[in-house]
Amino acid sequence: MTSLAVGHPKLAKLEEIILEHFVHFQEEHADDAEASTRVIIFSEYRDSVNEITEILSRHRPIVRVMSFIGHSTAGRASKGFTQKDQLKVCCHNKAGCCIALRSDF
Repeated sequence: MTSLAVGHPKLAKLEEIILEHFVHFQEEHADDAEASTRVIIFSEYRDSVNEITEILSRHRPIVRVMSFIGHSTAGRASKGFTQKDQLKVCCHNKAGCCIALRSDF
């Protein structure tokens, strides 16, 4: 794995774990075209979602990434999904790795 500039050591570790998961899965299920695996990463900040998406997108096609940000807040540069779009993403997610913005648990 060649990791380019990663801001925080936790992001480098996250990249390592996610890549290892998908590579191992591919090796274990090489004969099964129907097999799939998914990962969901929860993040507290929009900027982190964008950074994680950028880092993991470097490993395409092994890792297919999509970010999932809920409702947007007025004045924010990055718009969130509408409730209808959120449901669609949850039900029909084809990406292998989904980075979700955690707002309030």
